[in-house]
Amino acid sequence: MAGIVCIPLEQAQILKQAIRDGSPIGKIDQLYGMTSKERKAEFNKHLPKEMASFINTGFEQAMISNQKTALKNWVMRTFNPEQIKTGHQKSALEKIEKLDSEGLLTPENADSFLEDLVADRLGITVTGEQAKTISDMSKSLTEKAKLPPSKYGIDIEYWKEKRKYEDYLQSLSPTPKLKVASSVIARATMLFSLKSPLVNIESNTVQAISEGFARRLENLKSTGLLKPNKEALGYFKYVMKVYNETGYDVTRMISLSDGSKALGEDIIHSQGKGAVRKLGRIYTDIVFKKLMTTPDVAFASMHFADSANIFAIAQARSEGLSGDALNTRINELFLDSVQIEPNSIEGKMIREKSRLEAERGTYTNENNYSAVALQIRKALNQASGDLRLGDNLMPFVKVPATVIGTSLDYSGVLLPIETLARLKDVINAKKDGDPDAFKNAFDRKYIRKVTRAGIGITVAFILSSMFKPEDFIGEYPTTEKERELLKLKNASENSIRIGNKWISLDYFGALSAPFVGIMYAKKYGKNPLDKILRYAQGSLIQASRIPGFRQFYDIYGMLEDLNPAKTSPEELKQSALKFVVDFFRARTIPAIISDFGKGTDKYIRDVEKNDVMGLLLQSIPEVRKLYPEKLNIFGEKVEGEGFWSSMLFGRRVKTASTDPLVSELQRLSEAGQLPSVTDVSKTSPRAKLLKEQIGDEDYRKFYERFGIEFKLRLIRLVDSGEYKRLDDEKKKEEINSLKNDLFDKELKRAGYKKPKK
Repeated sequence: MAGIVCIPLEQAQILKQAIRDGSPIGKIDQLYGMTSKERKAEFNKHLPKEMASFINTGFEQAMISNQKTALKNWVMRTFNPEQIKTGHQKSALEKIEKLDSEGLLTPENADSFLEDLVADRLGITVTGEQAKTISDMSKSLTEKAKLPPSKYGIDIEYWKEKRKYEDYLQSLSPTPKLKVASSVIARATMLFSLKSPLVNIESNTVQAISEGFARRLENLKSTGLLKPNKEALGYFKYVMKVYNETGYDVTRMISLSDGSKALGEDIIHSQGKGAVRKLGRIYTDIVFKKLMTTPDVAFASMHFADSANIFAIAQARSEGLSGDALNTRINELFLDSVQIEPNSIEGKMIREKSRLEAERGTYTNENNYSAVALQIRKALNQASGDLRLGDNLMPFVKVPATVIGTSLDYSGVLLPIETLARLKDVINAKKDGDPDAFKNAFDRKYIRKVTRAGIGITVAFILSSMFKPEDFIGEYPTTEKERELLKLKNASENSIRIGNKWISLDYFGALSAPFVGIMYAKKYGKNPLDKILRYAQGSLIQASRIPGFRQFYDIYGMLEDLNPAKTSPEELKQSALKFVVDFFRARTIPAIISDFGKGTDKYIRDVEKNDVMGLLLQSIPEVRKLYPEKLNIFGEKVEGEGFWSSMLFGRRVKTASTDPLVSELQRLSEAGQLPSVTDVSKTSPRAKLLKEQIGDEDYRKFYERFGIEFKLRLIRLVDSGEYKRLDDEKKKEEINSLKNDLFDKELKRAGYKKPKK
């Protein structure tokens, strides 16, 4: 054949012997790393100059061909959809073709080209050595992709190589240290506890049950009674293995180029040199990956497998199959759909629908509620630069906002408005001659909302029948005496009493809005119409819990406190210092340490609101015991919740008070006749002045003595026959009179001196 030159036999034998003797010419990786001159010299050790040059030329042609393929593959994987859209990928591929056509795609030019390519992709400039490392890792990743896959997806070695590859790329463009400290370390510090992942697991469990039921109702006609797919467990194990070893969530991936996310949100990377970034990587692994996202990935894979099974059954039955052929087709469709890039059109359709179900089932789907919350956080981040104020005030927003949005769907409170809007669309479409107007308006999305509302209201109604109106507490009380009663009851806002515990409605997940709505109707509704309005009120109040709204309110309140026109210079200084110290404390002392301190201390500690150092030390175990025990308005020491409750639940679970006196005060409150059971330290100017006159230690003795005596007299009053014969309004007056008389007496006994005019 023309153009083919044969190596003489004797020279070929020389080459073979050289390779057997360990010469570099037998090691492709070493030849690849040499320059053209170095390779010629190595071949020339064994062959005449002309033959050495000929063999080197052939090797370089083959090498360049492979380099071109590797570079093209790297470009195809590296550029994201936005960069493809804007022409970056096309430009890079054209550069490769141009270099090749001009005969310039030598290893030396390829390194230079890679430097430009990486600069385009990452916005940085890399050295030739770094560019070669990228090329080598890219080729290795390509090779790993060729490994035989398991039935559930790509071989685990591919994901490990992808992790190493992406970590290296990120290390070439390290995040500024301040940004890592504020957005990763500070954020993770606030979430570093056992109680945060626990509430996430519990809320996801509620959602898994309700969404699984909703899916079955919606697809009952096309699937009939469902059988569990035997491949689902294998898929679950594969997903968790990939995630635990590499951090990739293959269930919700759209393509192989997707990166890692935590609860549906991108986390700033901490790759690079330095102690700050190293700590950021440790926190990312422990808090964001293991504690927060591992349960989320597990639930997502369960939602995906359940949905894929349902849709595979529906598809197989639509093809007219039955018996063994039906079961075989179901398994075939299921296993195709779990691949990130399914082979069949049916598999792709099932995967996309199942992926969306996995997002919806774990509150990570795109929706208007989370979009608003994310925009609020983004605005705060942009305003504060690398301090990332938004991340610090709102560590996670997508999931909490979506929980509220889903909860409102389950309440059905917005369904009448949407129904009217869709009816209007139907009428307009009919006028335009659209024969499918009704079908298009009341689509699957609308049916899903109707199904959710039906399930939510039904389940919430059943749950509400187990509780009395007084067992429920809505949003935070607005008056001082209501707040004190809440403390005496040892309760929290937005909670329900179960046995002797007050349980936060955070644990109700998506059922919280319909449950709160029904409890509002039971507690405050006077007639059927009023009950409907109260239901809507209670349900919609939950919308105020969407992240962002309260943070803006808190910031506004903080700015009001720091307003020089309303605050003295000393108070302004104290408020600013308190804010800085409290902000610093919550973001430098992991929540788990604070929880441990509370759990190992029998009592709640009394710290003045302006004692900035005390507020800081309260988070440190044992050190917090240097401060005195907190007293309630009856002079009693306020106890904590114990070790395991503090560690696992925090303030979301509290032991209810069983004091009969507190029960009587609660009864009067329900009747609209709550006495003035306020904390005199906060509401009485005379008490504040007394503290200045006699000092902290003697004032504490006064406060304790007054509280104990107040309770003793109150018990005698409430147990008296005369009190029992009074109506509630008179009872309120008697209690107020008793408190005022006793307060005057105890002030005088403590040495209170009325200020001179």
